[in-house]
Amino acid sequence: MESKTKWIFIGYAVLVLLIPIYMVGSSANILSNGKLYKFRMEGYDPFDFFRGNYLRVNIDTRGIPTDKEDWLPGETVYLSIDVDQDGYVFFDEALEEPPSNGDYMVSRVNRLNGFSRSDTGVFMGDMLGGNGEYRRKTVDVEMPNNLGKYFITEDYAEDGEFALRRARGFATAHVRVKNGNVRLQDIYLGKTRIMEYLEDSGDEDFEERRRDIQFQF
Repeated sequence: MESKTKWIFIGYAVLVLLIPIYMVGSSANILSNGKLYKFRMEGYDPFDFFRGNYLRVNIDTRGIPTDKEDWLPGETVYLSIDVDQDGYVFFDEALEEPPSNGDYMVSRVNRLNGFSRSDTGVFMGDMLGGNGEYRRKTVDVEMPNNLGKYFITEDYAEDGEFALRRARGFATAHVRVKNGNVRLQDIYLGKTRIMEYLEDSGDEDFEERRRDIQFQF
């Protein structure tokens, strides 16, 4: 009996060790082989960027078109993605199943919205536009897994928060996507990686760095 318990304990310990190894390997695979996409970062309350040892990443996850009319909060949703004319990714459609073609991300539903308002002045809630075009419902969703946090050392946290605040409209989140799995690769301020920018400013005092950020953006 003691021998059996011993082997069960050893097996459990090995499993506990293998799980993080698998997760690290999986993340490395996605970052190496996943397709690169760029998200425009949305603004946050100035005091809400930095949370502990990470900067909060915010992208627009509201108003995603869908044909399903009975979504419930918390349901798993598959988000097909597309790229606009400026090269930035957006969520094209909310689906019950993974799309047969193209990349996608996985999230959960926050809420189902009414029918979208058309450019012809149709009232909210109408199913048909003035030209007879069907108006689809939309959903708001949670931030996809592994996309909402950019981990940063405490030495650069305050500067990083300030840089994101000053770079609204210029900050982009670069992500890798593979088989529905997504990993945040980096944050860019204009064409410069946020850590590269902060590290290059490391020999200057804090106020000089802040002025530099203010002039750059």
